[in-house]
Amino acid sequence: MHHAAPKTDEQELALHSPVPVINALSDLYHPTQILADLLTLDEHYAPDSISASTMPAEGVFGSLLSYLTQQKHDPFAGLKGKKMAWIGDTNNIINELLVTVPRLGMKLAVASPKGYDKVDPRVWARV
Repeated sequence: MHHAAPKTDEQELALHSPVPVINALSDLYHPTQILADLLTLDEHYAPDSISASTMPAEGVFGSLLSYLTQQKHDPFAGLKGKKMAWIGDTNNIINELLVTVPRLGMKLAVASPKGYDKVDPRVWARV
């Protein structure tokens, strides 16, 4: 008799969700977290670029992509030249920052305690 592996919380959520569930988290990377962080930085450095008053009435999530496409808004333009700092151990978040932040024209400073400062060679290959 074959038993199916138990479903993760995300798989269970996706089964019952009326909208797509995206979980791009892995031991090596966490792209959805970095997208959220970058959106927050964009809101801080370019607060007038996207606001509820300029969004179409169908809602923020449903209209964000169409808004950005129609407005030709580069959500990362205000981040070019900025420097981000990471203090802590190396993990999937800093791995994602290492491969993403330089591609946006940003600089990244990393301070990790000795013994907790190893970056996977697969990440360095993508930097």
